[in-house]
Amino acid sequence: DFCTRVVNKLDAEWDAGDKGEGYEERIMEVLSEQEPYCAVFDDCLSLDFPDNYACRPKECPFNAAMGCRYVGGCGGEVLRAEYERIEEEIREEEKQQQQQQQQQQQQQQ
Repeated sequence: DFCTRVVNKLDAEWDAGDKGEGYEERIMEVLSEQEPYCAVFDDCLSLDFPDNYACRPKECPFNAAMGCRYVGGCGGEVLRAEYERIEEEIREEEKQQQQQQQQQQQQQQ
């Protein structure tokens, strides 16, 4: 994802001597300044993206235009339609499984 690319770029820019104690904290500090959304993304992911501005901003959360272009394709109609199709298939499978379980329970009675 875009945030991984930003971290990898920062990592490549720092020489090996800068990667000692406190390295991760410094990376997060710089990341928070350059791309604040990247700094909160892992927390948002672990919390299943709660409905708040930090995790679900209304507009592209990245400072770099490249980041917005990178994730912009996720909202395209073709991709949305594919997600909707897959979600419908999953719901249908779950419904069939529930019906089968109910039938099995009725047969056991």
